[in-house]
Amino acid sequence: MKRIKSLLMALAVLGGLWVGYLQIMPPLALPKDFAETGKTMAEADEGPDLNLMLSHVKDMASQVHHVDSPGITITHNYLKDQLARMGYAIQEDVYALSIADIQALEADRSAWHGVTWRTDEAAIRGYAEMGTRPVMNLRNIYVTVDAPDTDETILFMAHTDSVKMGPGAFDDIVSAAAMLEGLRALTRVKPVRDMVFLFTDGEEQGLLGAALFVRDHPEFQPKTRLVINLEARGNRGALIMFESTHSNLNMVRAYARTAPKPVTLSIANNVYRIMRNDTDLTRFIMAGYPGMNFAVIDGASAYHTMDDNYENFDRRSAMHYLGTATALATGFATQPDLNLTATEDGVFFPLWPGNVVIFSRTLADVLAFAAIVLYVAVLAYLVARRQAGLLRVLAVAGLSLLALALTGGIAYGLIELGGVWPALDNLARVDDGRYALIACAVLGLLVAPLFMLALRKRGGGVSAAMGVLLLPALLAPATVFLFPSASYLFSVPVLRAHQPLVPRGDNPGVGGLHYAAAVRAAGRAGAHRAGRQRGLWAGDPGGAGDGHRHGPLAHGAGRMGGVNGYQ
Repeated sequence: MKRIKSLLMALAVLGGLWVGYLQIMPPLALPKDFAETGKTMAEADEGPDLNLMLSHVKDMASQVHHVDSPGITITHNYLKDQLARMGYAIQEDVYALSIADIQALEADRSAWHGVTWRTDEAAIRGYAEMGTRPVMNLRNIYVTVDAPDTDETILFMAHTDSVKMGPGAFDDIVSAAAMLEGLRALTRVKPVRDMVFLFTDGEEQGLLGAALFVRDHPEFQPKTRLVINLEARGNRGALIMFESTHSNLNMVRAYARTAPKPVTLSIANNVYRIMRNDTDLTRFIMAGYPGMNFAVIDGASAYHTMDDNYENFDRRSAMHYLGTATALATGFATQPDLNLTATEDGVFFPLWPGNVVIFSRTLADVLAFAAIVLYVAVLAYLVARRQAGLLRVLAVAGLSLLALALTGGIAYGLIELGGVWPALDNLARVDDGRYALIACAVLGLLVAPLFMLALRKRGGGVSAAMGVLLLPALLAPATVFLFPSASYLFSVPVLRAHQPLVPRGDNPGVGGLHYAAAVRAAGRAGAHRAGRQRGLWAGDPGGAGDGHRHGPLAHGAGRMGGVNGYQ
């Protein structure tokens, strides 16, 4: 019987890890009959056409196309040709920016963040390969889908320029291609609000095109209900909504009910808010626009390199862009009342790939305090009935902390060892650190038997269960004040574990449940510690370019959401 319980627990842990891993993978597989072939707009299917989108990516990212380069001219000409074929009136804003103009635009962003970006003339010329040219030529392209009798506007945005180090198939041409398919989808519906599709230039130089659009078109600010920015910091994985403006409860709900396979989590959202790196959406947020940011974050080793090309990206990820962009474009264009405004943030996480649980911040806070109140009440009852011993509960809580510290310590030691042992460091970097995260999860599984052996010596299944729950019960209300978007990580498991409220007698089955929870917690801590120590989320806020910050630390957050996906 003990072996069966151990096997079931191991399967539960592995199942939780697998579900967590699936959260960052594209939620849909390619159709079985899919064959990648070039396609023109005249040959396209009536609905969203992945082959047509891939053809857009191939043609627009056939070469490096950084700002003011021959490549960006090819990209822009192709883009305008496709817009014209769909019958849209193309609007263009053309600029010739001096070094002083660029420095002034960057000064606004520096003041917003309270940091100093590197904007000396040598850096600007070098990153854009301006040479000795006196100005940087830049071009924004946009179209407006006009709806009758309304000024209400939804704005979609992607940037057309790459860095000089690569052709930018996913950063950010896949987004531009998805927007083209969104525009094609709008030719088949009757919008009830205006839809603006903006293709910016100079994003990699400091969000220049977005800044100029905001500056030169103030008429959009009072009537824009939402800005949707499509980005990428890798070339595979799920398309994640990783940032939104404040009071996001209803906009997240609108996204979740409109997108076919939504992927988002409030932890990533709040982490991104406190960091000092940007995308084009930042320029709109600075001007008071509401908005949401989307990107893939897996495959980050290809980011800003020659590997970000047409051959290397995951077609399933491209399909996720296609499905999301077309669904949001048609859905937000035609829904009579989007109801995007709210007075509070949401707390949300993926329960299963393509499904998102959304709480109001108020409800999440109530659940956090309910978790600690319920825990204290049950513990007091169990101690009074002599079904649990307080000293044993505290001892097991200490052992839980020790198991977490041991797992995190070993992971940190391996990371530090990688600095002097290149082979280990290279292994950790393979596939964007995925092997390192797997190794940390395995460490948790290795530490868990030691933890369970110590628990067995302590005896008392109910005491052990309450001891393991003590830390998350305390962290649930603490996160309300320190990091409210993460409170569900602790409150939901604590409340779920107390479903029977007070077990009858010394129920080892309940203890087994919490042993499994401890194993998962140990694995999470190691993975989280590894991601944080390697700094895999943040870009370099002091470097040239945009410094995107949606990186693989979100993987750890996604795993935490997946592991704790209780209903």
